[in-house]
Amino acid sequence: MLEKPLYPQNSVFSLLTVQEVAELLRVSPDWVRSHATRSNPRLPAIKMGTAKGSPLRFRLSDILEFVEKWTTSK
Repeated sequence: MLEKPLYPQNSVFSLLTVQEVAELLRVSPDWVRSHATRSNPRLPAIKMGTAKGSPLRFRLSDILEFVEKWTTSK
């Protein structure tokens, strides 16, 4: 067993779960799944398999870019 993670947390290789993205954006996990698979605006996601219901993962950089793109100006 490794004492340290193979990659540092929040590195380019670190992927977030649906739950983690939901907590980050303060939305429900259902909202995250919906916007990663069919609704607009579309959240960029990585599908971990080809079967229906395969887990989704997200790059932190993609989520931050999404927030920046959809932030409304005052």
